[in-house]
Amino acid sequence: GPILPLRDLVVYPSITSPLFVGRAKSIDAINFAMNNNNKIIYLFTQKEPTTDDPQVNDVYSYGVKSKIIQFLKLPDNTYKVLTEGLEIVKIKSAVKASNNFLTAKIEPVVINKKNSTESNSETNFTTNANSFTRTQITLFSHESETNLTIFFPSFSN
Repeated sequence: GPILPLRDLVVYPSITSPLFVGRAKSIDAINFAMNNNNKIIYLFTQKEPTTDDPQVNDVYSYGVKSKIIQFLKLPDNTYKVLTEGLEIVKIKSAVKASNNFLTAKIEPVVINKKNSTESNSETNFTTNANSFTRTQITLFSHESETNLTIFFPSFSN
């Protein structure tokens, strides 16, 4: 699927995130998602925000499948994209595509399997949650150096 690399941002499922996009590859990925992929795009944070032309190995392996809610062109020729995180995903393998944007085979991260024993379900949840959490901790630890913005869910009634 089409990948949108994020420079200084971590997104989560069930969170609506405003993104400001200016790179041509990123705009191409969004256009593809809007026209050919049911408005679904995969958001992955870059390991190094200063990388201008990231490849699949330049983003963290865990990201979020997101739906594009709004796509607006701004006066400075950048775009504001409003996305809603749907689920945690993982890059399975890079895809060499003829498109001008990053693509990869993506697989969902199964947090809770139905029809499995309690211990398998619990192990599966712990393994995947720990992997995603490790990625987030790594990103968070670099926050002061990179001005990373993290959107946390708001749990109010």
